[in-house]
Amino acid sequence: MKKFLLLPVIMLLAICCGCASLWENAENEPADISPTELMTKMRKVSDPQGACAAATSYVLRQQMIPDNADTQSEPYQVEVLFQRQPYFSKTTIYKNNEPTRTILFNGKKAWQIDPSTGQYQDITGTGLEMIKVLDKIGNPAYTYSDVFNDIKVYQMVSGTTEYYKLVCASDQFDNIKFTVFVNKHSFRTRKIILTLTGDQGTIQYTSYINEYSVRDGIMMPATITTETNGIKAQYRTLEFKLNVMIPAAEFELPIPWYLKENQPANTTAPDSKK
Repeated sequence: MKKFLLLPVIMLLAICCGCASLWENAENEPADISPTELMTKMRKVSDPQGACAAATSYVLRQQMIPDNADTQSEPYQVEVLFQRQPYFSKTTIYKNNEPTRTILFNGKKAWQIDPSTGQYQDITGTGLEMIKVLDKIGNPAYTYSDVFNDIKVYQMVSGTTEYYKLVCASDQFDNIKFTVFVNKHSFRTRKIILTLTGDQGTIQYTSYINEYSVRDGIMMPATITTETNGIKAQYRTLEFKLNVMIPAAEFELPIPWYLKENQPANTTAPDSKK
């Protein structure tokens, strides 16, 4: 579970910043705004024209920023392809410009793919349920209220900065805890904490924003810092484009190399009906 879930988590939730110790010690107070009002203001800041919410597709690419102290690490990139109709999302991790792992999801089913061999396996059970939730969180057509039926908002102070704190939960997905910290005055998301509990234990994911930039009219994280079960990494956004024509072949399951000689030239994409 841990391996394939960390890929979409990095990309879909990379929207947040700050000092962890200050956040943890801050006290929560009743907020002066409702969850609906806050989420409306957040969306207006990040997507003022509604372009992302209405997009038919997007391409997002990020690259890990090497640690200066670690000269042995291999640089890698993460790419997300999203298409609304027919519905697909695809997350691929690259090392030295070569794809090493891919997650393909069509709204109902998900597969983990080894690009080097073409072999793939179904993702089922808790893993599939979590991918469905994470995919919705990262889908521009949805809001947090489409995913979580219990959203509470508080206000707090970390250092000298005021924040709103959204605490999101769901009766359907009680193994997911989702908390969002939002600057009270700019309404930009500054930090996210996501806890996933599954068959193989718990994943604690935290993401911070180091800086923002505008890409294709959308306010995007330019660099982010993530921490997953104590392991830190930093990423830089390389590309974000809306309404991109994505070849249908990108959303087809590959044919394993040892079966290619026995298969017709054209393959059929997995069921795309959501």
